[in-house]
Amino acid sequence: MKVLAINPGSTSTKIALFDDEICLLSRNVAHDAARLAQFARVSDQLSYRKQTIEEVLAEEGADLDGLAAAVGRGGGLIAMEGGTYEIDAKLLEDARMGANGVAHPAQLGSQLADEFARVHGARAFVVNPPARC
Repeated sequence: MKVLAINPGSTSTKIALFDDEICLLSRNVAHDAARLAQFARVSDQLSYRKQTIEEVLAEEGADLDGLAAAVGRGGGLIAMEGGTYEIDAKLLEDARMGANGVAHPAQLGSQLADEFARVHGARAFVVNPPARC
């Protein structure tokens, strides 16, 4: 089972591609801080971050054919127990708007996972949402 893991941070996004338990790729994708500062909201960075991740995947020759799942770090969500959740429209909207009232790059985890999953016909998940009940 091929899985793309995505962990957005303040000026980078850590990505890893696994085939079952074998790590095919693990990279810290750097983002230009000045470029990130141009975006009014965290969610506005989505296209830019996705593009930089795609460029790194292409440079590395990473093959996402047969991707089973894309998994993102949780953030911006309403209070919920930690765990793994399949991304649905409500969860995605909560992440986009930062429903918990905290602007943090982790909001992009579920959004990026959803983007990659849609393109590759995979399932999308968010893991370990930091907001607790």
